Amino acid sequence: MFNTSLLFRVGAAMAIIVTLGLISMFSSVFIAKNSEGFAAAINQAGTLRMQSYRIASSLVHRETPLTLDDGQGVTGRLVEEFEGRLFSPRIHNVLGRGTDPSVIDAYRVVELRWKEVMQPPLREYLAIENAHYASETDRLRLAEHRDFYLGNVDAFVEKIHHFVKKLEIDAENKNRQLRIIQLVALGLTLLIGVVSVYLTKKNVLNPLHDLLACANAARRGDFSVRSGHKSDDELGQLGFAFNKMAEDLSKLYAGLEARVSKSVATS
Repeated sequence: MFNTSLLFRVGAAMAIIVTLGLISMFSSVFIAKNSEGFAAAINQAGTLRMQSYRIASSLVHRETPLTLDDGQGVTGRLVEEFEGRLFSPRIHNVLGRGTDPSVIDAYRVVELRWKEVMQPPLREYLAIENAHYASETDRLRLAEHRDFYLGNVDAFVEKIHHFVKKLEIDAENKNRQLRIIQLVALGLTLLIGVVSVYLTKKNVLNPLHDLLACANAARRGDFSVRSGHKSDDELGQLGFAFNKMAEDLSKLYAGLEARVSKSVATS
């Protein structure tokens, strides 16, 4: 039977240890792959806060009608940079690779708030600037769009901050999962190692010592000693064979002694 074989038991223990090692290794690779790019995404998302305030600063410091080569160009360039960072592959690659749903939800909030609340007044502001306005109505509309952005930028930055925080938490959770898997695999490997050492001593070393003691006794001519190891494994079968041999030798020697004694008595 395979389940009573010492070779099967040793092979099973080694297979389990190797399997745990492979699980730990592949889990580490999988989680590390999913965590790849988180640092860049967090850094990229963090710059969105600074970029939002840079746009606000460019609006605040505008005082006179400007041409495309000065303040208006700065604001437009800052808006383009913000959108480039918001929709950058650094962020989207992370969102599409095993990211927690709360991270995606936080990003969608930032994305929608930018598209529906923050971006439209900025686009209208820039359109008026590009048209080289001169009327009082245009001046009032510029002031209105500027004040709207400045009044909402803090709340918008808070949404960005929430998104960055969710990214950081998700990255920490993935690192924590990796540590837990490695610790569990290490603990199970040590446990199996300790159990294997105990079973080896119990089922291999102790029976071998017993058989060695029986063999030494038989070598001295004492055939009354029997192996006490009773099992269906290889050493148990060897012990049974030794006991049978010792019993047969004991009978043989007893028969020979009887014949010798009979011969002496009749001579």
